[in-house]
Amino acid sequence: MSPKQLHRLYAEMAKLVGAGFSAEKAADALLNQHESGPVATFAQGLKNGLNGGMSVADAISNSSLSVSELEKSILKSAEKGGRLEEGFDHLSDYFSLLDSTRKQIIRNALYPIAMIHVAVPLSAFVTSTFTDATFVATLIKWFVIIYGIGAALGFATWFMINKGKTSIAVDRFLNSIPVVGKARRSLALTRWCKVLHIHLLAGGKTAEGVELAGNASQVAGLQRSAMRMVPEIRSGNPLGPLLLVNSAFPRDFSRAILTAEQAGELDTEMSQWASYMQSSAVASMEGLGEWLPRVFYVIILVFVGYLVVNGYQQYLSKALGILDSIP
Repeated sequence: MSPKQLHRLYAEMAKLVGAGFSAEKAADALLNQHESGPVATFAQGLKNGLNGGMSVADAISNSSLSVSELEKSILKSAEKGGRLEEGFDHLSDYFSLLDSTRKQIIRNALYPIAMIHVAVPLSAFVTSTFTDATFVATLIKWFVIIYGIGAALGFATWFMINKGKTSIAVDRFLNSIPVVGKARRSLALTRWCKVLHIHLLAGGKTAEGVELAGNASQVAGLQRSAMRMVPEIRSGNPLGPLLLVNSAFPRDFSRAILTAEQAGELDTEMSQWASYMQSSAVASMEGLGEWLPRVFYVIILVFVGYLVVNGYQQYLSKALGILDSIP
């Protein structure tokens, strides 16, 4: 499902569970509203899993829909502590953030996309007018090149994002990219804080929460940090000092967690940081939504300039050829 669909789905689940519906009754309510489509698939998978004795998290994970580690971790912790409403609320807020950013990027990218779809036919017309090439052949050639480059960049982006979930080197490289790196780190820390917060709120153990948070972060650096900290926490060491010596986490965050842990208010502090990290992610994603289309616009502007110069060269070459043919 798209971020928009997931936002609405989890908002509905939070509303139903908050009104006293069991997870199974909430699934029935969704099925009454949606006879087909991804929401119906989600609801039916949830209901089938619950009838088979599964937990909510396992039932959703075993449905035919793709479920992220964030969703699994939050629902697992929330259900265990009887906090399903808060868990669904966390997920609804997170996917609302992704949906708003996606809309902003698409909205800002419309003008440069429209511009290139106007410039290419004009260039093809000029080229076909002053050369032996046909308009259709020239048009097809340029669009094949453009869409080919776009597909290659899309695949490369998808590959790097997925590789960054397991490769420390790729994770560091992505984090070093201006604007993109900041947005990526903010989102990863938002996922980390949300999972640990709901886990602590549900009364879970810190070590288990850190492990779940590391997996849900979906970046290699935070996952490796979790793997290193979990054995230490299980041995009796507090979380705060471990965060302080870990460069994957902001220093202010680590100091605040250290103080809160000493004061016995770790769950409250984590709630505040989950909200702060989400606000930071919103700002970062808004910046990403503004700058990505700008970069795209500059690239297209350069390309359109090339098309204009190329068309002029074709015209000049044709004109000079006519002049040279005059006795």
